[in-house]
Amino acid sequence: MRSAIEVIGEASKNVPDPVKKKSPDIPWREMAALRDRIIHGYFRIDYSVVWNVIKEDLPEIEPKISALLETMDTRTR
Repeated sequence: MRSAIEVIGEASKNVPDPVKKKSPDIPWREMAALRDRIIHGYFRIDYSVVWNVIKEDLPEIEPKISALLETMDTRTR
């Protein structure tokens, strides 16, 4: 799961600003910050925080991102 959090955080850094502004309820900066802490934290990672993100935050964020992707997909057709 750690690598999945890293990928999510890195991907959040690459979302264009106009898209981020359309979805202010998605914690873009926080996702990137957690990725940075995991990558650069070495042995100082608080895995209880990571576990809480996995159990509490991701289930809330995932449907929002899925809905955003669906609207973007329909616009490109």
